[in-house]
This record gives sequence, structure tokens and C-alpha cells, in this order.
Amino acid sequence: MSPRDFEYALAALCRRDGCSDVQVVGRAGDLGADVLARSPDGRG
Repeated sequence: MSPRDFEYALAALCRRDGCSDVQVVGRAGDLGADVLARSPDGRG
């Protein structure tokens, strides 16, 4: 699995587990947070 595929898989798991506002941002290898989401209880 490529780093980019991993980010999209992680985003899908976040959505599955009830997160909202899920976004894949940035680029693979930039050493930053590449998936942003809001948890089911509203924390960002």
C-alpha cells in the first residue's frame, strides 16, 4: 500500500467510526498531518 493509499484508507476508517468533516490534505512524505477529522463527540 502506498502512503497515499494509506491516508485514504485511514480516512475511510474515520468515516466508518463516525467521524465527520474527514479530509485528506497535504502530500505524502511532507511529515505533516494528512488526514483531518472531527471525532463523533465533536472534537477536532
